Amino acid sequence: MNLDQTFSILFWLRRHKTDKKGYAPIWIRITVDGQRTECSTAQKILPEHWDAEKGIATDGCPTAKIINDYLANVRIEITRRYNILLTTKDYVSAEDVKENFRGKKPAEKPKKTVIDLYNDFIKFQEAKVKAGELSPGRFKRFPVTRGKCESFMLHQYKTKLILLEEIKPPFLVLFQH
Repeated sequence: MNLDQTFSILFWLRRHKTDKKGYAPIWIRITVDGQRTECSTAQKILPEHWDAEKGIATDGCPTAKIINDYLANVRIEITRRYNILLTTKDYVSAEDVKENFRGKKPAEKPKKTVIDLYNDFIKFQEAKVKAGELSPGRFKRFPVTRGKCESFMLHQYKTKLILLEEIKPPFLVLFQH
């Protein structure tokens, strides 16, 4: 959780997108640590009924209460989602907040299996051999252990595809034995 991030929400009119009746769409600008992103609120208003400083509809607008209540709810919801993201991620970007607000789920990282982890470990150790930090004789043991792990999983669990999140302490104890 990064509590040092700056966060702000701004409502503004996109005046160059005014429709035939003179209504301009109201947009949201979400800024996190100076990085900003924008999206539409799906609300429109006549530019003369918009207070740019406060980011709200003025009292002269017949639908001012409805629009202002809607914008207040949007501000609350975006702030709530930002705070939730802060508790689950090390760094939250403006794009993360926008996508979460719009209901898009972040792309899930592919889940790793035990064998994927072994393969990554072997690549790391192979780089150490090339750098002269590990002897080739010692390196040969790692693929052998991976093979023994595959055999163990096939014998014990009838599969080679066990996700890392499914590993429990008994797995390690049985494999060691």
